[in-house]
Amino acid sequence: MPEQEQNQLKEETDMKEKAATETSEVNAPTAEDQAAAFNKSRIPALHTLRGDVTEYIKERDISLAEIAAQAARQRYSNEESGRSKRFFVLAALFVLFIAGLGLGGWYVFLREKPASKETAFQIPKPIIVSEKQEIITLKSENRSELVSSMQRKLDSPIALNTILDIQVLLEIPDKKEFFKAGSFFNILEIIPPANITQALEGSFGLGVYYLKKNVPFLVLKIRSFELAATGMFEWEKRLNSDLVPVLLIKNKAVIGKKFQDGVLKNHDIRILYDASDNPVIAYTFINAEHLLITTDFDTIEEIFRRFAAS
Repeated sequence: MPEQEQNQLKEETDMKEKAATETSEVNAPTAEDQAAAFNKSRIPALHTLRGDVTEYIKERDISLAEIAAQAARQRYSNEESGRSKRFFVLAALFVLFIAGLGLGGWYVFLREKPASKETAFQIPKPIIVSEKQEIITLKSENRSELVSSMQRKLDSPIALNTILDIQVLLEIPDKKEFFKAGSFFNILEIIPPANITQALEGSFGLGVYYLKKNVPFLVLKIRSFELAATGMFEWEKRLNSDLVPVLLIKNKAVIGKKFQDGVLKNHDIRILYDASDNPVIAYTFINAEHLLITTDFDTIEEIFRRFAAS
């Protein structure tokens, strides 16, 4: 390359470098710019409670006292809300507790329980206080079997001034239960008047009292004195014949005879006498719930005495 061209190329290169240097100096940041950039790059200052409160006061134009009052009202409101919630929760728990007690009480005491074998076949408690108790067990619903079994029990010897309570148990393949008054009359083919049937409560007592002789008696538990009283007046027409197998009544001349009113130790009784004025059968109400039928005055007195004592 000619020397002249080389010099020209060198001058152009020097001019370009000089222009670049000037441009760099013009664009270089100043000390103030560098400080501002440094401040912007710093982490913002942390907020403080004092600063927040001061800023809030300036913005809302309120005092510290007003802020404190607002805080107190808010705290009281929160406490009241909390107390209300606790009250309703406790009330709900209390209601659930009472409901649980009620359900538990119903389950334990009131709900119908299946009868266990011991409960189903427990011997009934005698209506009259008795020194002895025996059971007639029937293997069939047969009238003659019951009548013959009762006669053996009623004629059996017992100690002086003793009452024997007799219970009748039916034990067949599909049934095992102690007789109630209704089933007792049914198997004996005795049909009392409708008022008597309606008045019967179910429990009854068949027994024997021995003083001078064995005297059978029948005590019926009743639910209506009025029905029983009117029913007995109607039953008087055939009471003697109906209860022959129960009270072992001997055939006596009672044709044309009717029941008469009587008083025994301040107790009203109704009596049927035979032609010789001997009592054949008598009945009386021990109280508004018990009807006694028997054949002997001494037996009536003893049963009244035992009822009063018990």
